[in-house]
Amino acid sequence: MAASSTSPSSPRSYLQHPYKRPGIGRIENLEAATLADVVAFHERHYRPDNATLVVTGDFDPPQLDAWVDKYFSAIPRPVEPLPQLDASEPPWTSDRAVKVTAPQVPLPAVALTWLAPPVTSTDAPALQVAAAVLASRRVVAPQSGARLSPAGGDASRLQCRSAQSDPGC
Repeated sequence: MAASSTSPSSPRSYLQHPYKRPGIGRIENLEAATLADVVAFHERHYRPDNATLVVTGDFDPPQLDAWVDKYFSAIPRPVEPLPQLDASEPPWTSDRAVKVTAPQVPLPAVALTWLAPPVTSTDAPALQVAAAVLASRRVVAPQSGARLSPAGGDASRLQCRSAQSDPGC
């Protein structure tokens, strides 16, 4: 399948997970929405029990608590609970390959994705170690011997193994 996309692998890496959709939605969905659709969406998602308040800087915590109470406590909590999102992804029954082309992309690239187990899986720690090793670079320090560097990117072990012609690897 040839397509043009600004994020070629991510949406195609999922069958039904919400990450399949762009984070801000699709313009055709926004253009098709009625005023009633927008109001219903706002009432469903823009509510105090679905909000995060971020405060940074030098402030007095008791004063902040007083301000939060003063400015936010009068906002009523909706009676209906937040809708729960099913973020599960069904098991993959076959491999998928996608070819993406774009006119402004001068060099080819390969992106590989796998369906990983949830972070609560007993396999998750081993996969986290494997990811850290593949994304790191082996560096020899003069006094301490070999160690892993979190360099990642073009200097990662995985990248160096796939592009062995680079003398910097």
